[in-house]
Amino acid sequence: MQKGYTLIELMIAVAIIGILAAVAIVAYVDYGRRAQVAVAIMETEPMRRALDVQYATGEGWPQGNASAGFAGYRSHTIAQVAVQPAAGTRPMTLEVTLAAPWVASGAKLELYPDSASGGYTWRCSSDRAKNLFALLPSSCRDGG
Repeated sequence: MQKGYTLIELMIAVAIIGILAAVAIVAYVDYGRRAQVAVAIMETEPMRRALDVQYATGEGWPQGNASAGFAGYRSHTIAQVAVQPAAGTRPMTLEVTLAAPWVASGAKLELYPDSASGGYTWRCSSDRAKNLFALLPSSCRDGG
């Protein structure tokens, strides 16, 4: 009568645990990166509301950092915020450079007001070259 486990059974169990741990670590890192991008988008909410007020009071959209007042903003998820002037169909763009180490250094989010529906809605896009697209919340990946 055998008592305990054989060496091969233990080796198989250790291999299975190792594979599961490797998958879990990759999923955890991806989850952390996605969470940091979502936090960065949420941190811009007060800025977007301030821009909404500026526009609603008849001052129009700012055309640079000086008129927006966001120069020098930094946090643990945001390295820099810059207001870019009107370009194409966008009246202005709030360009958010994300902070490392969770995302590639210099990866940028672009938040902009879209007036296609009569009023306007804030939309977002990303720098696809920095593989940021996969980390965006689904509302941003759909162009929202």
